[in-house]
Amino acid sequence: MKITATQIKQNSAILQEALKEDIVVTRHEKPFVVIVGYEKYREMESLAQRYKEEKKARSMQSLWLNSAKESEKSLNEEDEELFDDINDQAAKILDRNDA
Repeated sequence: MKITATQIKQNSAILQEALKEDIVVTRHEKPFVVIVGYEKYREMESLAQRYKEEKKARSMQSLWLNSAKESEKSLNEEDEELFDDINDQAAKILDRNDA
């Protein structure tokens, strides 16, 4: 559904349509903003947050893996345990986001 900003001002019942389908609001015949229902908005926010967390976890895991490869020969037992803990935490975040 496409409507103009003026139409929204004149008819607030149009907002009820956002519960059924997304509404593209135009200004000067060009898309200006999209109105979506609150539940869909929450879902989009949740997906965006999971994407950010997964990206951060993958980055953290990649940094640790690269660091470990560079210094693999010099790792002592304490360093190996720390590396394993961090790698496990990153894997848990990725697993949680995949669920």
